[in-house]
Amino acid sequence: MLLTHEILAIMMSVGENSVFRDRSRVPARRSCVGSGLHRSTSPAAGIGSRLRRLRKQRGLTQSDLARQIGIQQSDLSRMEKGEYRVSLDNLFKILAALEVSVAAFFAEQREAPRPAPVPLSHTDMQLLQMMRELSAEAREEVHEFVDFKLRRERALRRRTDVGVAEEEHR
Repeated sequence: MLLTHEILAIMMSVGENSVFRDRSRVPARRSCVGSGLHRSTSPAAGIGSRLRRLRKQRGLTQSDLARQIGIQQSDLSRMEKGEYRVSLDNLFKILAALEVSVAAFFAEQREAPRPAPVPLSHTDMQLLQMMRELSAEAREEVHEFVDFKLRRERALRRRTDVGVAEEEHR
């Protein structure tokens, strides 16, 4: 369940008063540097880029998605670029077409990126196979030993890192 402050943040990020009227054609805030306008770094831009990524993951073109939700392709393009704010009405339609819940869409931005999985080596596979042959009690002993060794190595690395940092500081 979304908290009150999260709901307010959502409403602000998709455009003020968008609950009451369609503001999809209201330009997102832009920053002026020198004489040129630069792409917005507002929350609207982050929402647009996530919408674009989800649309592409589902193999939809902008035209396909725009047709499904009843807007112009050019408007969807501007929303994805952060040039137009996405009204709540349009956001709900887009997420429904992409089969993504509002909660999942906004929870996604809070998740830390996961590192790419590292494939298991031949040695890793052999260790796993040997572990499977052990009794539950023996597996627990191995687990405790590996945990012990890992803690020692991490502590040693921290001491080494502190020593290196002290040397660099001098």
